[in-house]
Amino acid sequence: MKRWAVRLSVGLLVLVLAGYGIRSILLPAASAAVFVEYREDASWQPAPESPLFQNGQIEFAGFEPIQLGGEDLGAWDEVVIVNFDRAADYREFVGRISAEDDIARYHLLKIAPQAPELLHFMNWRLRGYRDDASIDPGGQLPIDAAVLDTKYLDEWRSLFDGPYRDGIVMLNLLTREQEPQDPAGGPDSDASAEELIDRYSQVATRLLGKLGGQMSVMGTVDRVVVGPAIRHYDVYAFVFYPSVEVFEVMFTARARVEAQVHQLAGLNVGSSAGYWVKPYAEVTPAER
Repeated sequence: MKRWAVRLSVGLLVLVLAGYGIRSILLPAASAAVFVEYREDASWQPAPESPLFQNGQIEFAGFEPIQLGGEDLGAWDEVVIVNFDRAADYREFVGRISAEDDIARYHLLKIAPQAPELLHFMNWRLRGYRDDASIDPGGQLPIDAAVLDTKYLDEWRSLFDGPYRDGIVMLNLLTREQEPQDPAGGPDSDASAEELIDRYSQVATRLLGKLGGQMSVMGTVDRVVVGPAIRHYDVYAFVFYPSVEVFEVMFTARARVEAQVHQLAGLNVGSSAGYWVKPYAEVTPAER
């Protein structure tokens, strides 16, 4: 019996190792997040059809991003997450956009996407919250109470009061606070930035799932490769909401706003940035 158990354990270990080996082969050799602003006189095609991305696989693409937080990084036409199976294709891509500044302005970040199975698991968890009667947003607060950076208040109002009502993706480019101050534990608390952000995430994740939101893409930021401003973000998370109305409920929910104090303590707000963007149909999540 013992020998059989040992053989079974060894067999399972081999399967796990083989699975990780296959996954490492399937993961992209390089990935990039690209903000693009085309010159006024330039002829261009939407990202899903553009030859610029022909040697990569587009994981996300959206148009008309509007900044809602952080230092103003200028106006952009598109945001694209693109993966490359070969490092040589990534290097060729970087070389092309560096040489084509007469066509467009670029801001390129080299990124490391979350493993696909972890992203699928996250969205599986979110779907599990949809029928959870215990999740209560706690009522809605005025927009003025929910917006942290008042210089973007007009952009927030334009989003919620504007004519566009379909699905949107919120782009979060986040930098952790190096010396966080725990708003609940006092000066003696040794809570890390990750722990503080997790307190907020525990509330926000449940609300997101309850309202039908999904994670589009997420991962870590390696470095800025091409761009008008060097920003040392730590992580990125692009979150899909099925409609502007759904996002407004999420954003102004009392439970989320009250939990936001922990997120703010864990983030370097001035070095982070947020946008909303319209996703192209090719990358819009299907209703599940």
